[in-house]
Amino acid sequence: MLYAQWNLFGDGPDSLGADYQYGWYIEPSYRLMSQVGLFARYNEWDNRAGSGSGPSGKRQLDLGIN
Repeated sequence: MLYAQWNLFGDGPDSLGADYQYGWYIEPSYRLMSQVGLFARYNEWDNRAGSGSGPSGKRQLDLGIN
């Protein structure tokens, strides 16, 4: 799992509501056999969390076989 947060300063990021940003993901995997595995990744992030206009974040789920 990874979590990150940014606090940006200046008029540019502040005017876009991008002065505060955050995001995280988790990526579990499982090996079924020696050469076959499954994985999943779940992400949440918000590049405009500082806008104050309610939730503006994104969510994404990826599933796969490798």
